[in-house]
Amino acid sequence: MSFWTWLFGKRERHIFVPSKLGPRFQFVSDDTITICEGELQGMTCQYEQELNAYQLRFFLKHDGAVIARAFCERNVRTGAIVYWDVMVEEKYRMKGIASMMTRYILRELITMQKKNKFMLRMIKLYRPTDKSIKLQNVGIGVIAHRLGLTCEFDLPRILNRKNIQNIDILLPEGMFPPSYKIVLREYPYVLIGFII
Repeated sequence: MSFWTWLFGKRERHIFVPSKLGPRFQFVSDDTITICEGELQGMTCQYEQELNAYQLRFFLKHDGAVIARAFCERNVRTGAIVYWDVMVEEKYRMKGIASMMTRYILRELITMQKKNKFMLRMIKLYRPTDKSIKLQNVGIGVIAHRLGLTCEFDLPRILNRKNIQNIDILLPEGMFPPSYKIVLREYPYVLIGFII
């Protein structure tokens, strides 16, 4: 078995089958929802959104405190929607909150236009010289995978052996799985890879 097969696995063709995005919830009023399943079943949350032609700012609250937020930008000329800066308070992570917000937000934004193009943008960029790198954006990566989105970079091209300067292993930390830090000779210079 070659190193590259070991590192990236055998290339297989996959047919995308969308998986469920977040726990089921129901509207109690115009700005209140109740989560109907999962670890947070029965929890009631209030949401606030600031929506205009160019952006959406979304906040989810529980007992008056903001427990999650997300921002979206909309390019009116191209119709592209960029979903970014998703943050969930630590004690509510890995319970479907970010996925549930994504489902709600995308539904709101889809109704604004006839043709849609979505991008999920990671908020943290790394420099190859950074000494301390933690795996981040795992949740938004999982959401992108569940939505069937693909990477904007040509991965087979940029992961060419001649373009890779170094590969380091990042050990698991807290809720995050082990991963690879791949330093490249060209933009985006650093990729963090993990297995879903």
